[in-house]
Amino acid sequence: MRLENKRMIVTGASRGIGRVMAQFFAREGASVVISARNEKELKAVEEEICSEGGDVFLKIADMSRKDEIKDLVEYTVEQLGSVDVLVNNAGLPMFGCAIDDPADFVEDRFNQVIDTNFKGYWYAARYVIPYMRKQKSGNIINISSVRGHLGLANESAYCGVKGAINMFTKALAVEAAHDGVRVNTISPGAIQTEAVGHWIRSRYGREAQKEYAEKFGDVFEQGMLLNQPMNIVGQCEDVAHAAVFIASDEARFITGSDLLIDGGLTSLLAEPPALDLEGLSSYYQNSREMRKWLSALDNE
Repeated sequence: MRLENKRMIVTGASRGIGRVMAQFFAREGASVVISARNEKELKAVEEEICSEGGDVFLKIADMSRKDEIKDLVEYTVEQLGSVDVLVNNAGLPMFGCAIDDPADFVEDRFNQVIDTNFKGYWYAARYVIPYMRKQKSGNIINISSVRGHLGLANESAYCGVKGAINMFTKALAVEAAHDGVRVNTISPGAIQTEAVGHWIRSRYGREAQKEYAEKFGDVFEQGMLLNQPMNIVGQCEDVAHAAVFIASDEARFITGSDLLIDGGLTSLLAEPPALDLEGLSSYYQNSREMRKWLSALDNE
C-alpha cells in the first residue's frame, strides 16, 4: 500500500473531492482524520470507509475558526501520535458577486471566503508544522484551483484567494524544506461534484439552488465543457489519484509545485477556429434564460 502508516488530516471531507480523497487515502493504508462542519454527511463518509476496512476518525470543525482548527490538529495527535500529511481542502466553492454589488451580504461573503479559503489553510499549516518539524518529515497538500491561474468575472475574492494559496504554498515549501516537510498544491479545473450551484444557495437559499440545478444544471455542465480541450468534465477520482501520488513517498523530491488537473484548460488559447460556435450559441441562449431567472429572484 502506497500510504501505509501515514497519519493524515483531510478537511472538507464530507463531500466532493475531499470525500473521495479520504476514501482513496484509507484504501492505500493511511489512518485518516476526516473533518467538516456537517456531522451527518461526515458520518456517512466514516461509515463508507469503515465498511471497506479503513482506519478513520471523525472530527467536526469549522475551518474559518482557528480554535476549531487547533482542536482538530490536537485531536489528530491524540488519536494517531502525530501528523504526516495535511490536506487543506475545505472551502467555499465560489464568491459569485461583482465587486460593486450593493447587496448587504457581499462583504460578509467576502470575509467568509478569506476566513475559510485562506486563513483556514494558513492556520492548519501553522498548527501541524511543529509536529512535522519535530519528526523531520511531513507533507502539506493545498487544494487550489485553475482560478488561481485564470480570472473569472464575479470571482475576484475566490480567484484572488486561490492565487494567494499558490504563492503561500511556494513560500512555505522553501521555509519548511530543511526540516523535510514538502508543500504542494493541486489545482483542479472542471470537476463534476454532486452539488451544482453552491453560490446560488449562499445568496438565495437551498430551494433556489434545487430549482437552479433542475432548470440550469445542463447549462452549468455545458459551460464547463466549452472550455475543455479534452471535451470531458473531470471527476473527483482524477484529483484523488493525483493526491495519493503527492502524499506518497514516490513524490519525495517534489515540493513547491502546483499540479494542474484541468483537461488542458489553462493551456487553451481560444482562437476562433478552435471554438465550438454552435455550442457557444446554445450556451449563451441558455445563459440569457438563466440570467432572467436570477433577475427575477433579485426582484422578489
